Amino acid sequence: MNKLPVEHLPFTIRIVHSPDDLQKAADLRRQAYARHIPEFAEQLAAPEAADTGPDTYVLLVESKDDAQEGERQKSRDDADSCQPPLSLTA
Repeated sequence: MNKLPVEHLPFTIRIVHSPDDLQKAADLRRQAYARHIPEFAEQLAAPEAADTGPDTYVLLVESKDDAQEGERQKSRDDADSCQPPLSLTA
């Protein structure tokens, strides 16, 4: 049987469950936008209402090396929703 090679990535991805982690994600989102649209970035300093929706998952990517988060993504389970798909943000 052929086994696929195992790759060890320098980061972890997890679903945000705590208010502190949700704030980390919001801070990271603000920092990412601050590079390109500083005026808009300040509006993103706090979690959005959609971040805590019942059909929303916020993903936090954290470096294994220094425990600093690297990316934040938001997705929504659209299985039972009639709303348009939610785009992922980083």
